[in-house]
Amino acid sequence: MIGLLASLLDLCLKTLSNWDEETRNKAKIELMHQFKELIDLNLIQSSPSESYLDPICIPIADHSVNPFEW
Repeated sequence: MIGLLASLLDLCLKTLSNWDEETRNKAKIELMHQFKELIDLNLIQSSPSESYLDPICIPIADHSVNPFEW
């Protein structure tokens, strides 16, 4: 799995064009499976308090926004 991820991070190998079609399809299926497992694991472990200060989950308001107005 680590070798597969390393190949995807390498810009020259990212498209997997140097692999035969069967290996490329197996790699894509394996990556989708691993990604789904990571998402499921993250959903189980995450709680609202963990994402409260995360600017990706909750964007930071612009300085012109009045926090006391709805």
